[in-house]
Amino acid sequence: MNENIIISNLKNYKKIKKSIIKWWFDNITIISDFDNTLTKAIINGKFVPSMLSILRSDKYLREWYSEKAFELFNYYYPIEHDNSLTIEQKSIEMEKWWEKVSDLLIEYWLNKLDIL
Repeated sequence: MNENIIISNLKNYKKIKKSIIKWWFDNITIISDFDNTLTKAIINGKFVPSMLSILRSDKYLREWYSEKAFELFNYYYPIEHDNSLTIEQKSIEMEKWWEKVSDLLIEYWLNKLDIL
């Protein structure tokens, strides 16, 4: 702490600080785009890796994650691009894919602190 700051009631200061931190965690919303659904994959002609790519390459996920994730990709990606399916049919399958990938991230020890 800065030496020029005088806190007359350290106990009260800590209590207020704790309540501010709690409020922040209870009220903040974080939108994270793991697979470039919301963000651009190419900027100024240069490929920008997705959050999942970064998590995989930086070893935040256990080694078997990629194998299982690619199995899901190989199954669901063709469905995503199948023009014979309706938007409703695709939406159902894409939600299943999203849920399975989320479960996989949890199973392979992705921690909330890893993405903050």
